[in-house]
Amino acid sequence: MKNFLLIIMMLVSINALAKDLKINDLSDFKNIQLFYHYSPKAEILSHELICPRTEEKGFFCKAFGTKIEIQVELNGCLDQIDAFEYDSYMYDGNLYIKLNIDAIYEKTSFASYCKQVPHQIKTIIVPFEDFENIIIEKL
Repeated sequence: MKNFLLIIMMLVSINALAKDLKINDLSDFKNIQLFYHYSPKAEILSHELICPRTEEKGFFCKAFGTKIEIQVELNGCLDQIDAFEYDSYMYDGNLYIKLNIDAIYEKTSFASYCKQVPHQIKTIIVPFEDFENIIIEKL
């Protein structure tokens, strides 16, 4: 009996929601899309060793790797980064970084005004130090 009442209450609330959104048929509900995902551009701003080598006596740093700052360019002012994943490897003296960036574009950001191109800065750490170039690849 309780389950039956819960189902009736759920159907009534869905019907009220559909009327608020001016949807005549619930099959039209899937056509309402408030955002979509896209893969934004990325570029490297800077890179530095986690622990620079020094000649001082009595101090030896055991940390190994490089900290890299990556700037991600977004399409709209209200956009956000949803997922940020990376993988790195060395080949022929070059550091390759494979990025998988998933950003969310909101329709409301279309009407907003930006003074400059929106971007976010992400910092990653890779376990490599001696490389000539950094090459970004998309997954």
